[in-house]
Amino acid sequence: MPKPFNPMTVAQFLTAVSKFNWTVTKTEVHVHCTDTPNHKDFRQKGGLACVESMHGFHTRPKSQGGRGWSDIAQHVSIDPDGIIWTGRAWNRSPASALGHNGSHVFMFEMIGLFDTGKDPFGGAQEQAAYHVTAAVLDLFGVSATDGVKFHNQFTSGKTCPGSALKRPDFVANVKDVMDGGISSMAMDLPPAAEAAPDRPEFLKSVDSLLEELDQREDDGVIDDGELDHTLIPTS
Repeated sequence: MPKPFNPMTVAQFLTAVSKFNWTVTKTEVHVHCTDTPNHKDFRQKGGLACVESMHGFHTRPKSQGGRGWSDIAQHVSIDPDGIIWTGRAWNRSPASALGHNGSHVFMFEMIGLFDTGKDPFGGAQEQAAYHVTAAVLDLFGVSATDGVKFHNQFTSGKTCPGSALKRPDFVANVKDVMDGGISSMAMDLPPAAEAAPDRPEFLKSVDSLLEELDQREDDGVIDDGELDHTLIPTS
């Protein structure tokens, strides 16, 4: 039975990052795209089903066609509507790229395939990606130039997070967000994020998310590694 995966708005994520009990220092944010599920899959199944399918594939034994990891690979997943889904425990190493994991890495997957001519990278999903990256790097005092890592920097022959995405542009946009001030960013993305962060109901929702994240801090394998990036075979 998969652990529960909960949705967060950008504003909830920002508050959760600032309040979370970090026991490690994150110096890199690894940027991935899922390939599959893609935007079409998301529109047909929804964000929760996509995240649960990734968890199932990642944790299924290799003898059954899975990865055999201890948990879903990524710390959060960002869907095409800009919603951020909880994933692996934040203090743990992700399964990002073989030889480049470690507890200093924060990893996220964007649902979609962002090669040229495939899914569009834009709107709320794009902005959420910049703000997730900026929030983590800003918290630990790491520059966008030093901290942003694309999956294709570590693995030859792979375009992830997509040939249409250029790292210099991504870094520049993250830097713009960081320069603009973390406390005020993305309050209009997505619409639900307009709830005021100082309201009791907003803080209660974040505290509930933090409680769920704390429950994920278990004694699992610290560094699961990665053999390849194809997450779910296209049916």
